[in-house]
Amino acid sequence: MKTVGIDVSKSTLDICYLNNQSPQFSQCQNQETDIEQLVLALREFAPTKITLEATGG
Repeated sequence: MKTVGIDVSKSTLDICYLNNQSPQFSQCQNQETDIEQLVLALREFAPTKITLEATGG
């Protein structure tokens, strides 16, 4: 199963991709242009599950 975890903070998104192999990590800025690129990457990876977690208050 392909799974993605995204830790959302005010300035960045920390992303973990899991696909029956070692996890792969990436990070992007929490701004519109970077999120658009993240959406494209997620479409290509085609996860069955995406989990979001907000960091901080």
